[in-house]
Amino acid sequence: MAGISPKIGSISGIDIQLHWSFVLLLVFLLILSSYLFLIWVLLFVCVLLHELAHSITSKRNGIKVKKIVLYPFGGGSIIDFEKVSPRLEFRISIVGPIVSLLLGAIFGIAAAYAPAGMIRYTLQLLFILNILLGIFNLLPWLPLDGGRALRSYLQEKRDFYSATKSSVRVSNAITGIFIIGTLIYAFLLKGSFFYKEFIVLWDVVIALFIYNGAQEEMINAYIKTHVTKLHAFNAMSKNYIMVDYRTTLDKLYELMIKHHTHIALYELDG
Repeated sequence: MAGISPKIGSISGIDIQLHWSFVLLLVFLLILSSYLFLIWVLLFVCVLLHELAHSITSKRNGIKVKKIVLYPFGGGSIIDFEKVSPRLEFRISIVGPIVSLLLGAIFGIAAAYAPAGMIRYTLQLLFILNILLGIFNLLPWLPLDGGRALRSYLQEKRDFYSATKSSVRVSNAITGIFIIGTLIYAFLLKGSFFYKEFIVLWDVVIALFIYNGAQEEMINAYIKTHVTKLHAFNAMSKNYIMVDYRTTLDKLYELMIKHHTHIALYELDG
């Protein structure tokens, strides 16, 4: 699918790419409603500015940024975090939500002076969405910005693995609270059953997306901590047999059964 995820441009040497699922969503919204399509495009311009804040801060501190990818649930800056210090990661993480809150303030002020009608309504909507985006990303919810900021803060007194482990626990607790809160909200909400189902389904998808992201962070932290001093031969299987390349397949099968292995090595002459 990577081949149908188009690059739409480059800003400050940073490639901007639309994930293929985001392209499909845009097509769906355009068919459904031109106004919804417009709101989504404007929102993701704001998301792009949020991600550019991460990326430009990284580049100014000598950190390589590969690209920015826009997904249906938000955006992602592909940054080389291997050489980033905890303090710098904190700064990189926190600058995105700050930009979203500033954008929200700008839209809020513009809405206050805009004439009544569709323009004011659109500005008010963008004000709410950007404020929510900023607050949402400030939550200590790994792998979102707030979760990364929390881990960076914890690294001042702990190692990377312990800080990640603690951050994942906090993140999982927030995920649980988020799902329970969604169910309570849907139960108390007055409206059609279909609308309640949509709210619950949407929030559960978001929660699962973040939960899986947190588990991936835990796995990456484990690998980074416990595999750094290992050599390739430590990961290689020693359960193999050496055979002559002229060995027949029935004899090879017999040997593999006898030695309880599925790996056979041979060397060609000359």
